[in-house]
Parts: sequence; C-alpha cells; structure tokens
Amino acid sequence: MQSKNAFIISLIILTIVLLSQNCFAQDGADRFLYWLKEDPVNIFTDFGSAQMLKVASVGVSLSVIAIEDDISSRHFQNKYGQSEFLHFTNLWGDWKIAGAASAGIFASSLVTNNRKFQDAAFTSLQSLLMTKLTVNTAKFIFGRERPYQEDGPYDFDFVQPGGTSFPSGHTATAFALVTPWMVYYPGPITYALMVVPIGTAVARVAKGRHWFSDVTAGAAIGFSMGHYLAKKHLSLQTDRVQVIPTAGYDNFSLTLNISF
Repeated sequence: MQSKNAFIISLIILTIVLLSQNCFAQDGADRFLYWLKEDPVNIFTDFGSAQMLKVASVGVSLSVIAIEDDISSRHFQNKYGQSEFLHFTNLWGDWKIAGAASAGIFASSLVTNNRKFQDAAFTSLQSLLMTKLTVNTAKFIFGRERPYQEDGPYDFDFVQPGGTSFPSGHTATAFALVTPWMVYYPGPITYALMVVPIGTAVARVAKGRHWFSDVTAGAAIGFSMGHYLAKKHLSLQTDRVQVIPTAGYDNFSLTLNISF
C-alpha cells in the first residue's frame, strides 16, 4: 500500500512538471514548480509564536474531545452507521479518488486562460500532497489503534509502525481538497461544498474507522493546509477575524467580520 501511494504521488508530481511546461500552459506557469518547491520550506519559516499558540490550542481541544471518544464513537455508529449520504462523502476522503479528481481538474485548467482557476486547481492538488505527507508523519508518531481493534481510545504506540488511527487521513484529504476552492471563490456554493468533508469526518466515526478526536485532528490539518496555501498564493492577509467598531450619535456597536 505504501509503495502504491508513493507511486501515485510521484505520478502526480511528474504530471505537474510536464503539464506546466506544455503548450497549453499560460505565461508564468513555472510558478507551480516554484510553489511545489518553496511552500514546504515556507511553512516552517513562517511558523512563529502565533502559529505555536494555535497549535497548542488545537492540542488542548483534542485532549478534551478525546475524553469522550468512546461515547461519541458509539453514538455516531448507532445513529449514522447506515447513512447512504455518508457513504458518498466517505469516498471523497479516499486519497486515490481525491488525488485523481484534483489532478484532472488541474490538467483541465491548463487549457484555459483563467489564471485564477489554474491557481485554485493547483493549490487544491498541492494541498492534498502536503496534507498526505503531514498525516502519514503524524500517524507514525502517534501510532494510535483504531476503534475496531478494540483496544480502547487511549492505546498509543508512539513512533511504532502499525497504529494508523490518529489523525484521520480521509478527513484531512477531504478538507484539503475543498478548502482552497472556498478561499479562491468565497460564496454560498463553495461554502456549501464543506458539507462533503464534514460528512467524511462523520462517516469515518460512524463506520468505526476512527475516533472523534482523530477526525477533528484530520479536519484541522486539511483545512489549515488548504487555507494557508490558498492565502499565500493569493497574497492575502492571514487574519480571518476582524472586530470593527462603529460609533454613532447615540449608539456604539461592534461588527464581527470573518473572512475566508
């Protein structure tokens, strides 16, 4: 399985190299190769105290969620285990399906003159690749057993091969696939697409493949990766929440603005 995944990743990267050099590519298409090379480095160089605080906050939240992993898992399995919709969303967490679809969209974008569409398609594909690497590294570090192995939610074999429950790769994949499109094209349609990765997360728990804290971590990784890359490629500010004061003659109010 690992060799098959490595082959698929290598094939996609080779496709990016070839397509970005072909006659259909627009001026400046070498930006794709530049992003592919530089973005993994920039993730570490851009990591500062603010990012450290966010990671710590997520870690604390996951610890709290993990306390109820056993109860929440039984609840989702009993209530949503037979859902056909969740079966559909679960498919989009399959890296082979999501990767093939994303690569196809990127290849199609290169025959257009729409630079924004090209960038969004590439960012989604790149987000999948970098999320895959991040998730596999985390799985090896934590070595958590899956729910169906019946060892309980707190069985971790750190830095040991075998346990692959934490974080959820399917959930991370689905969020990494959709999030860049939401950032590039904010609006009701792209926001509605988030139903798919959320459904994937629920499906993984309902099918007994993951604990709830697993899918929460996967969602955080996939969303953060897609959001970071899309914002970086769009050269937008990373601040998502702004509180804007508004004063009048006899009133004062605060407006909360959340930007994707």
